[in-house]
Amino acid sequence: MRNIYSHFTAFLLIVVLTLASCEREEYPPCSDETNPLCPNYDPCLRYGEARSEFVIWSSPTTTADSAISMPLDTTRGGSLIFKGVYPTYKATYEWSVGEDPRSFNQPVLTLNFTGFNGTIQTRLVTTVEDEFGCLDAAERQDTAFRTLTVINSTQANIPLLGTFVGRVDQVPNRELILQIKRDTSINGFITTRMTGLNLDCPPIESSVGRNNGIQILADYSWFVTNHNPNGPRCRRLTAIGQLLPENRDILQVHYFYDDDSGKRRQEVFTGQRLR
Repeated sequence: MRNIYSHFTAFLLIVVLTLASCEREEYPPCSDETNPLCPNYDPCLRYGEARSEFVIWSSPTTTADSAISMPLDTTRGGSLIFKGVYPTYKATYEWSVGEDPRSFNQPVLTLNFTGFNGTIQTRLVTTVEDEFGCLDAAERQDTAFRTLTVINSTQANIPLLGTFVGRVDQVPNRELILQIKRDTSINGFITTRMTGLNLDCPPIESSVGRNNGIQILADYSWFVTNHNPNGPRCRRLTAIGQLLPENRDILQVHYFYDDDSGKRRQEVFTGQRLR
């Protein structure tokens, strides 16, 4: 029995000494200035000066092949998105859009301009809520302006329509002639189509004939392919085109498709309007 007590006493002694050594163990001090648990935490490192630069986006919905949005300064209207370029920590926003008497305070603003025709001046004021006094007065607030032109025209008048002659960056010796045109579907609906990519796509039935190209969703100066999700889709093609802002007689199309081996390919067409 005495041996049992001796072993138990020795075991308790080892446990006590181990715990004591753990308490005395010193860990390296925390030195991350961005960690609120560290003694040298600096809250000002999270603050940046207010920046109000913003863009206006048009984004297709329904069966568009891509969720991409396109910055613009001219549009046919519809639903537009106003969004700041730079996210700002602890900021408030104040939007003023044209003659609209309302004030909007959300960081991303969506408004519909269907039926409107004219020029709209938009202002964004961004103010940083600087609770620790990290910024000076000039850094806490910024204001930016953008002008938007809405042309309430029929889609038949958009500058995107036309014939463009050019080449593919990846195959510079291959000339293509792309045409963006209006068409009437077999059901009588007016659509916008693109022809000329030469990807061996099968012809599409139309009330005005066959081989009338690939259906696209078109805005004033840009488009995205618009395939029926339940219908045929040649080579899984997705194409996004835009007239260059500095020269709307030049069309640039980024497109993606499956080659004969099934490998995904990306090519870029740049063409000049044919008059």
